[in-house]
Amino acid sequence: MFKLFKPKNLSIDLGTVNALIYLNNKLVLNEPSIVAVSDDKRSSETKVVAVGRKAKNMLGRTTDSISCHSPNEGRFDC
Repeated sequence: MFKLFKPKNLSIDLGTVNALIYLNNKLVLNEPSIVAVSDDKRSSETKVVAVGRKAKNMLGRTTDSISCHSPNEGRFDC
């Protein structure tokens, strides 16, 4: 009767290098576990600038106000 609500098999691996998401045993997301954050000293606000591959591509190409965060290395300059 309620076969429309077919259960889904969802697995999430928040690893130190990559975050992986599987849906029904198929890989649907494989992104680096890194976040680029902008620290605005004037307003004391922190904003997420990029995550995953976009944040990894920013490494070495940003201003001093942007830092990267990774679970295995902590905070470091992008």
